[in-house]
Amino acid sequence: DHIASSVNRMIASIHSFHLQISIAHPEIKDVSLLIHGMKSSKHLPVYLSVDEVKKVFSSFQDNPIDQYNKTILVVLYSCGLRVSELCELKLNDVHLAEGILKVKGKGDKERVIPISSYCISQMKYYLDSIRSVWDVKNVSYFFV
Repeated sequence: DHIASSVNRMIASIHSFHLQISIAHPEIKDVSLLIHGMKSSKHLPVYLSVDEVKKVFSSFQDNPIDQYNKTILVVLYSCGLRVSELCELKLNDVHLAEGILKVKGKGDKERVIPISSYCISQMKYYLDSIRSVWDVKNVSYFFV
């Protein structure tokens, strides 16, 4: 499957190149239309069971670094965020009292995401016990 995706990326580049040529020079035909990609196999994603997730969440120690990492995993898992959305999450995007957070995803589309009560309590703990101590530069990002 790795080979198919690599070949398909190369073919996409060839298509883009020939498209630009045919736009700039309409008399030149786009011969890349004759090239077709490889079929890639569809496979189901691997995921953790509920018990495995609970085991991961309970494996963290009660120290600031572990609790910081736990908060990141809880938010990613509970809210279904992309890593890029988590990294860009700002304090004013998190509304714990309302139980929602707002993220800008792909294509700058804003999503409103409900937060579970477990996630809210972990985020509150992080804000009160860790972030309040670590944020010496007063940054606007949720995770410092």
